[in-house]
Amino acid sequence: MKKTIIVILFLLVGTFTAKAQNIDSAYILRDSAFSAFRQGDYQIALQIAEHMFPMIPSDSLSLLNDYYSIIGNCNFYFSNHEECIAACEKRIAILEQTQNKDGLASVYNTLAVSFLELDKLDQALAFSDKAIDLMRELDYENTTRLAGYLGKKSEILAHINRYDEAIEVLNEALAMDRASGDNDRIAMRLAQIGNIYTYQRRFQESRPYYEESLSLIDTALHNYTYNSIIYQLGFVEWDAKNYALAEKYFLKQLEHSKRMQYTDNVNNTYWTLSNLYENTDPKKALFYFKEHQKIEDSIHSVELKSRMDEFQVKYETIEKEKVIEQQRLENERKEWLIRMWSIFAILMAVVLVVIIILFYRISRKNKELSHLNETKTRLFSIISHDLKTPIAAQNKVMDVVCQNYKSMSPEQIEQILNSLKTSSEALEGQLANMVQWGKSEMGKLDFVPISFKLYDKIYDCIKPLMGQMNDKSLILDVAIPTDYIVNFDINVFDVTLRNLLGNAIKFSHKGGTISVFTTENKGKTYLAVKDEGVGMSEARRLQLFQLAVKSSAGTTGEKGSGIGLFVTKQLLDKAGSDILVESEEGKGTTIMFSI
Repeated sequence: MKKTIIVILFLLVGTFTAKAQNIDSAYILRDSAFSAFRQGDYQIALQIAEHMFPMIPSDSLSLLNDYYSIIGNCNFYFSNHEECIAACEKRIAILEQTQNKDGLASVYNTLAVSFLELDKLDQALAFSDKAIDLMRELDYENTTRLAGYLGKKSEILAHINRYDEAIEVLNEALAMDRASGDNDRIAMRLAQIGNIYTYQRRFQESRPYYEESLSLIDTALHNYTYNSIIYQLGFVEWDAKNYALAEKYFLKQLEHSKRMQYTDNVNNTYWTLSNLYENTDPKKALFYFKEHQKIEDSIHSVELKSRMDEFQVKYETIEKEKVIEQQRLENERKEWLIRMWSIFAILMAVVLVVIIILFYRISRKNKELSHLNETKTRLFSIISHDLKTPIAAQNKVMDVVCQNYKSMSPEQIEQILNSLKTSSEALEGQLANMVQWGKSEMGKLDFVPISFKLYDKIYDCIKPLMGQMNDKSLILDVAIPTDYIVNFDINVFDVTLRNLLGNAIKFSHKGGTISVFTTENKGKTYLAVKDEGVGMSEARRLQLFQLAVKSSAGTTGEKGSGIGLFVTKQLLDKAGSDILVESEEGKGTTIMFSI
């Protein structure tokens, strides 16, 4: 009913302002836009704001600030962070002119969150500090906002592995929350501190924070946070070897996940329970694994149908191409015969020369076409097998979000977006591999060594993979001086290191360490990536760089195309670089390439 009233009011005002655009109409539309925003009707709020903008006098800074506030906040909730940042920059100019420090603090904090979502961590931290400094300067008696800003800063610090600073900031925020007496805020802050310790696998230090948070949290308001806390407490007890208590927490989280319909959490918890009892109670481990497999099978049935449809389309396409190719070859043959007989009538010698030339050209062209067709077939196979299905799954998830986002909680939306982000990053890596390989195969890839700082480039390559590392609580150890300079082709280096890091993450156990370091071997310097994961057999190691070898699933079920290491070997060979592999089953793998 409220939505209907807002829309009718918008249309009535629109009719009125068509005759007389004035400031009163702008104020009416502003109030309507804010009302729609508060009710969560962000698209309606945007439409009203756009209709309002032409009516705002250029000297009405208050209305202009309200307009950009609506635009920025709506785009923030739509995850259009670039548009949100642009609107915030407009607001900063206005608020600085009016010396509105309270408003500036709010805008700076919004910018910090937007840059965090875009993974631009330096900008995020800078704006977070600005927001906090302004709030301290204003010295409000109510410190709730300042505590919230500090909590957001801790998230940014955690993303750049500055965990001790993040805990220090959170403790300050917690003290403010305790002073306010708001149990809900205290519970959320305690959970944040517990998470920081968990990221570092300091489980026992996280225990008191999770337990106190659990005693205070309002589960009706924070279902997903409650679900996460009891799951993490399971890992705390697991780490302490209290397996029965760990199982109790995991089962409690499992029951809650089923009730809240958190399907991914249910699947992950069954897998966790299976791992919990893998070495101590095989019967339980098997039971939980079977439950996990049931969910996996239901997911795979959808994927199978999609793959079958794709194979059908591919088969029909190939058949059509065969018919076209046969017709083309037949036409070429007829033309060639006519030409040959004409030339034969003039001069046999010339005919023989022409035949030799044509035969050579056709032979060379056929070899090129054969090579290109082989490349195309391989690419189509990979695209149909490993890119089409996840893209279709992403589209399906986005359809569900578009149809149901109004009924979803922010936590549910955040979970889906994080899942889509992880999936998109994986697809981007696979596509980059195929592009580089394709260019190399067709001779269109130039190898140009340049000098660069090795340490900085390593972190450039790991940034897109941080989400996957955080999901597994992995630790990255880069034992390389910050001023170490190498001379190498930058594109080959990016593809190689990204693939090696991706494989290390894929086959690492949760909480493991991935090490990156240089080493000397037979007079050459190598850059090595070492994990503590599942390792591989000698037979597998010898076949590692063959395209025909099927990719193995990761430690948490991650899948790949199998093209990554094949592309890496091809590029390094053409760049004149060696690649070596050392591995032992159950103890991890080290892959290194000469730089």
